[in-house]
Amino acid sequence: MICPAGLVHYPVWFLITFTTVAVAGLLLAFGRLSLRLDYRRRGNDDRLLVEVALWGPVRYRMCIPVLQVAVQDAPGLRFDVATEGKPPEGYFTRWTAIYRAVTRALRLYTRYRRVLSYLWRRWRITGCEWHTTVGTGDPATTGFIAGLFWSVKGFLAGRISPQLKTLPKCSVTPDFFVPVFQTSFNLAASVALRHFLVAGLYLLRCRRKGARGGAGLL
Repeated sequence: MICPAGLVHYPVWFLITFTTVAVAGLLLAFGRLSLRLDYRRRGNDDRLLVEVALWGPVRYRMCIPVLQVAVQDAPGLRFDVATEGKPPEGYFTRWTAIYRAVTRALRLYTRYRRVLSYLWRRWRITGCEWHTTVGTGDPATTGFIAGLFWSVKGFLAGRISPQLKTLPKCSVTPDFFVPVFQTSFNLAASVALRHFLVAGLYLLRCRRKGARGGAGLL
């Protein structure tokens, strides 16, 4: 309907839809998803902080101050998890269940490897620090374990080097006289939201190929 002034009156639902699509388009075009991991362990005490942020204001934070894993006499593992303000909760998982979960994860990775590889290459790591202090009480064993830690850290740093924007800060401090183990790991990374749209297209293509092959995993 055209008013006397020559202006067009659009329905309210059209304006709402247009605004929603415009905001979603801007979010996908310029928005970024940020991830921060902060893990610290000192003796038997540890803390894990996971923070996910969308465009800054929208944040989700999860803090797990205690996470202990123990091998049980029964065929499985026991996890004791304590969150802030709550008593520890125990979870028991059998080896057979762990094996099935790992096998399923490997099948899913093989099927959706292209999707995961695409997203992995688009992540940008803005900060990475990993410091470790280790000691067994025996100088020879301590030196061997310290060298092993340096090898692992060097290998992982080489794997993530294409995504790094700054050089990682890593250190291994051996204590040759006192049994000790302390470590702190901090990682900050981000990815543009538009890459999830492209990854979704890859995901649909992989699912179609799987459907044609007669192997539905999900």
